[in-house]
Amino acid sequence: MADKLALITPPGEDTCLGGGLRFSLLGPLEVRDSSGPVPLGAPKLRALAGMLLCHPGAVLAREQLITALWGDDPPRTAAKNLSVYVYHLRRALGDDGRITHRGGGYTLLVRPDELDAQRFEALAVRGRRALAAGQRAQAGGILRDALALWRGPALADLRDVAALHGEAARLDERRLAVLGERIDADLAAGLHADVIAELTSLVADQPLREQFQAQLMLALYRAGRRADALEVYQQARATTVGRLGIEPAPAARRPVGRPGARPPVRGRRHRDRTGNRGPAGAAPADDGGLHRPGRTGRDPGPAPDRQAGDRG
Repeated sequence: MADKLALITPPGEDTCLGGGLRFSLLGPLEVRDSSGPVPLGAPKLRALAGMLLCHPGAVLAREQLITALWGDDPPRTAAKNLSVYVYHLRRALGDDGRITHRGGGYTLLVRPDELDAQRFEALAVRGRRALAAGQRAQAGGILRDALALWRGPALADLRDVAALHGEAARLDERRLAVLGERIDADLAAGLHADVIAELTSLVADQPLREQFQAQLMLALYRAGRRADALEVYQQARATTVGRLGIEPAPAARRPVGRPGARPPVRGRRHRDRTGNRGPAGAAPADDGGLHRPGRTGRDPGPAPDRQAGDRG
């Protein structure tokens, strides 16, 4: 998403142009006004709208748009056809001032609150700040609101437009990153058992994403399922070594249970090393380690569970 944003809305002023338009990229491309969805019609008209919305406020050169719509071998009438598509898009949006011709290209004026991708990023920043400030429940709620804006893979109906592949991939990656932050907030709030099913599905869908693996191990351990946490580690390591030929990154081998230690009991408060009482259900600040490298520096795998009472 381009950094250039047009028509930033001052606080307290009207948040809509052209009858209250809303633009959505976080799923199939969609434009809505006060009466409902705005039909865009032809695939190339939708591709043009997608290109302009992925660079709100930026001038896209005519040649760039022609290549996006027709590829490297456009028809001789491409420039004229582009002008026709711009005309029809202006009519569909109901505001001729939305799309302007400047410097040999076109720009679409969009307010940040009108575009779901920008609202998503704004909420993600708020949620991250709340989590950093220790406001765990509030952070989780804000990040949930951000993720609720998604209706499917980004630009799902425009995946055949090569010029949009990079932006679609970037947006999808941002969703996964914010999802990881929301799960971090839930874990920090002590909701360990609540995220296990979700994380199990995420690990299955994203088998090489070590953040989800580490979060699942941590959630299982803190929920009292230490043997299951060890199994997740073993499966994750086998996948990483088998597919990539490398050991998991340190973050994916980070401690989630000191060998021989018992998981915290849900509902009881713990004391950290300073003697301060933590929230009910939360784990101590130092959880020990499922994985302990040997003196040779080689990866021996997760440490064995030495207490029969800890076996799952």
